[in-house]
Amino acid sequence: MAIATIAAFVYLQINKKDRVIVPNLVGMPLTEARTVAQQTNLQIAVEDEEYNDEYPEPQTVIRVSPAPGTPVYEGSEVRVVISLGSTRVDVPDLRGLTIAEARRQLDAVGLRLGSQVQYRSSSRYEKGQIIDSSPGPRERVRRGGTVEVVVSTGDRPPDQPVGSTEELTPYYFSLSFRIPPGDGKVLVRVEMVDEEGVPKVVFEEERDPGDEISLERIEGLGEKATFRIYYNDVLDAEITRRGEPQ
Repeated sequence: MAIATIAAFVYLQINKKDRVIVPNLVGMPLTEARTVAQQTNLQIAVEDEEYNDEYPEPQTVIRVSPAPGTPVYEGSEVRVVISLGSTRVDVPDLRGLTIAEARRQLDAVGLRLGSQVQYRSSSRYEKGQIIDSSPGPRERVRRGGTVEVVVSTGDRPPDQPVGSTEELTPYYFSLSFRIPPGDGKVLVRVEMVDEEGVPKVVFEEERDPGDEISLERIEGLGEKATFRIYYNDVLDAEITRRGEPQ
């Protein structure tokens, strides 16, 4: 009996693990976090990845579980969530590119090419090259958003140029939305693109977070119009509305 007790005591002493404190790895690159964890005799396991504006650099640790400061046994596994990058991206400069080239560039940064391609004559850009985009180059927008483009028809105007009002009926449009919660005043800008195809600003004011904006009897051409809502010059939403004949 005494021998068994001594053997059990020796086994427990040999296999005894000390407790260590989970270090604060938040904000560290994953490679650095692994090094720090190893120095504390802990193991890192990547639990998830997500886009994050507070830690926009990819492969940065966002969250740690167990939480920093928690006592754990040596050799324990610490689970981390790492950043895939910011939820917002810069619109690339698409001028001079073809539609196919623009689509590849937009896909690479997490944006989509819009379906409403406009055409305009240009002496600067060859036929098939992009003249302009909306949102424009280097505007910061939400990942997954769309970018509309204007494409050159060359020196000669297209057979049916965008912006022709010959058969477009005047309509009235309305739009209501609430500004998201936040801190401090927000510059709100609303652009409308009706069937004439020319963007125009229909509202631009500084407002408080949570304010409701109601726009009535906005004049446009054609029965449908798209409204782009910007907060502090960053595109937040695109909304399509049907109007009422004037």
